[in-house]
Amino acid sequence: MLRVNYEYKGGVLFVRLNGILESRNIYLLSNSIKQIIRIGGIKYIVINLEEVRCLNDSYIRFLIDDIKDSEVYLCGYNSFNYNSKVLLNKEVNVFNYINI
Repeated sequence: MLRVNYEYKGGVLFVRLNGILESRNIYLLSNSIKQIIRIGGIKYIVINLEEVRCLNDSYIRFLIDDIKDSEVYLCGYNSFNYNSKVLLNKEVNVFNYINI
């Protein structure tokens, strides 16, 4: 089961995940985020993965690639597959990279 919490603050959509991210819910999550982006015209997204279990790097790559219309940042995830601009130590650090 995956719980998703959305918060829009300071021009950024914060998506906080808790649970298991897997093939059964990755497409639903991506479509949900894209729908919110489309409706709200949101340009910046932070996906917080601190509380996610069974994390698979291919799922993260899918989210980043599938959400093309916005800049996606990751929090709570360590990987050498992404540049330092995409990976954040804390959610609020996104404001160091964006201009609103």
